[in-house]
Amino acid sequence: MREDIWKLLTGAIIDVLQCDESELDPETSFEGDLGADSLDAYQILLEIQDRADVELPEDKVQNLVTLQDAYDLLAEFIKED
Repeated sequence: MREDIWKLLTGAIIDVLQCDESELDPETSFEGDLGADSLDAYQILLEIQDRADVELPEDKVQNLVTLQDAYDLLAEFIKED
C-alpha cells in the first residue's frame, strides 16, 4: 500500500467528516462505519480531486464501499513520482 495515497485518502476523509484517524483502516466502510451520506461522499471526492489534481469517474466513485475500494481506485489514477 502506497503511503502517499493512503494519507491523501484519510486526510480528505478526516477533514470532511471530522473523524479521528484511529477510526480509519482499509476495511472501514463509508456509510456503515463512518456514517457518510451521499453528500459527504461527494465532498470527499471533491477534496481528493483538488488535493491530487486528478479527475475520478463518478460512476466508479458511486460503487465505493470501503476505504480499500477508494484506495484501489485512487491507485489506478495516481501515478508514482
